[in-house]
Amino acid sequence: RDESLMEASYFNANQFPKMNYSSIIMESEGDYYVIKGDFEMLGKKQKVDVQIKYIGETRNSNGFKRGLAIFTLPPD
Repeated sequence: RDESLMEASYFNANQFPKMNYSSIIMESEGDYYVIKGDFEMLGKKQKVDVQIKYIGETRNSNGFKRGLAIFTLPPD
């Protein structure tokens, strides 16, 4: 199945081996932050906003803090 996703009929990984998201700005909107940026896939670039809600933190096995967040696409 993974191999079929790499073929030209889906992600065309041979011609377009990378997808990229470049953030432009992050803004606070109530309980969420919105990251506004450009998403590039299959040679096409589109503006995409991503919502992030901070839900807390934990520590990893080395004792370092790690932030926990939920990522969603905001409704149109």
